Amino acid sequence: MDNLEEKRFLVAIPKGKLLSVAEAIQIELNNKFSIYDSKLPPLHVTIEHIRVTRDEDLKEAANIIDGVCERHAPFELRINGFSFFGPPYKSINLHVEKTNALARISREIHKHLQQKGLSSRPFREEWEFHISLINTVFANREWTEAEFKDAKELVMKWHVNMTSQVEYLELWRPKFKPNLEVDRVFLLRGMNRECDQL
Repeated sequence: MDNLEEKRFLVAIPKGKLLSVAEAIQIELNNKFSIYDSKLPPLHVTIEHIRVTRDEDLKEAANIIDGVCERHAPFELRINGFSFFGPPYKSINLHVEKTNALARISREIHKHLQQKGLSSRPFREEWEFHISLINTVFANREWTEAEFKDAKELVMKWHVNMTSQVEYLELWRPKFKPNLEVDRVFLLRGMNRECDQL
């Protein structure tokens, strides 16, 4: 198993109404199933996993990400319904559409980090982009199969279809208690906006 101390997560942050709706659903699910304590994991879309074993790795990864962000413009994060990951994650997610802009920046960052041995993606294929609302990571307890099934049935009654603008990416340490630790913020500074889906 990977050492969490040697990991960083490059993430996009939902904002505005999308974030408010996502937080409301996360709170509703936790109130019903009591998976977390009162401090819920922060909502985000993971773009890449990064392996950092020394300070030089962090600097090199940050330079790579900053260079890619210089070429990419702010883009829309599009949410359309829910997705689910089964055991061991038992994760209820908001489904993030794989738009052209999102897929391109993810691929480019991954390619450059992988060439330097800095990517620690747990699988080879591209991400199924998502916003985890509730799962077994950082949970106080693992919910049962019956609870997981009930949660899936509950969220499928709700219709979530909205967008949020992403203007920067953040590099997070894998902890949020007592506080979320952000190593770097990378502004998307490119000029050509892309709207088409793949």
